Amino acid sequence: EVNKDSVGVAIKSPSGLRWVEVTIIVHPDYRRRGIGTKLHEAILGAKPSELDIDGWNGACYAEDTDAIGFMQAMGYKKRLDCNILELDLTHFDQRPELPVGFEHLKIASFTELFNAGFKQQAFDFLVSRYIDNHYWSPPVPKEHPVWANTLEELRPDLSFALLDDKKIIAASSVLNDNMNVLDMCWYY
Repeated sequence: EVNKDSVGVAIKSPSGLRWVEVTIIVHPDYRRRGIGTKLHEAILGAKPSELDIDGWNGACYAEDTDAIGFMQAMGYKKRLDCNILELDLTHFDQRPELPVGFEHLKIASFTELFNAGFKQQAFDFLVSRYIDNHYWSPPVPKEHPVWANTLEELRPDLSFALLDDKKIIAASSVLNDNMNVLDMCWYY
């Protein structure tokens, strides 16, 4: 606060599977005065949560060069190989169809897989592909609580797997990130 007016805020919260998201906001009139740095120091000094062990993600938009410059000055480096894009699901009302020539493959929802006893196979597939495809994420055992929590957040009705003779070879998983947003990932 400056003269009892709030001019900045720092937020640290769990984000996704493997990192903690850090957001620092400073009123434009008070930037470049060290307030953001002090807020970041306060975040660093806060009691760490269990998820802190795998690293922090500086939350800012790709086009926000000021925020990126600030986060880099604080020691953050661009490591994520993912892009965050949005999709309007207003007309999402049907299961995807396979192209001609792939009749030997089958698409099944995770609801179907779980009901047919594929739950462990689907879980193992998601964990192994996530670790393989995200070289920046330090691996943790699949027994780690973060994976169990992820499976509980999975929307099996909107998550699909591609099967080749009952073996999962690809999947799209949807998680409830919050009440208004779904987080979708693809795995091969």
